[in-house]
Amino acid sequence: MFVRRILLIRNLAFNMTACAAIASYAFAADDNDQLDPAGQILPTSQRITPIANPGAVLYELKPGLPEAPSYTAGGAMSTVISPDGKTLLVLTSGYNRLNGQNGKQLSCASNEYVFVFDVEHGKTAPKQVLQVPNTFAGIAFAPDGQSFYVSGGKDDNVHVFTIANDGSWAESGSPIKLGHKSGNGPNVSPLAAGLAVTQSTLVIANTNNDSISLVDASKRVVLLDIDLRLA
Repeated sequence: MFVRRILLIRNLAFNMTACAAIASYAFAADDNDQLDPAGQILPTSQRITPIANPGAVLYELKPGLPEAPSYTAGGAMSTVISPDGKTLLVLTSGYNRLNGQNGKQLSCASNEYVFVFDVEHGKTAPKQVLQVPNTFAGIAFAPDGQSFYVSGGKDDNVHVFTIANDGSWAESGSPIKLGHKSGNGPNVSPLAAGLAVTQSTLVIANTNNDSISLVDASKRVVLLDIDLRLA
């Protein structure tokens, strides 16, 4: 039996308390859903296990949904550490959709997630879970660490999250609309994917438009859309 989990590996060799990497793994578990330390055997007769690395800590990405408290999110795709090295973000971009007993989708339990971890003291502590309707890989901190941005995938927008005085994160205002009416080709929708940020400008890769959008981060307006097919 295989389950979806999250593996955090702390690299002690770099002597950095915030130096961490997160990746999704499918791994062997026994009938009691306990991790098999022997791992999985490969076609090469070798074995692979996510807990082989010294100091590895395994976390399940459980968003804590009232409708499904035991649900484990899938599709952990992107990670980013804050400029001060104290906060680690994990973004899912899978297909985390849940149906109720009537077979209809539960809209309140069918989102993607940003998992917030505290990594300040060399130990990783889950801190908060934020929900986003749709995503696709893009997540980045602002240079000052007081906000971060998440691409909205098929919604063709960018979500902005800011930190409060108590250290919690919340979405700030409505998402920034990128303004694409469609993607390139018949029946193709826009798809806001990877993003990066400078002091004042967001750069978003529009996968289905073969373009990048430049956005004024403070004014929340699109400055320019560059068609890469013409480059």
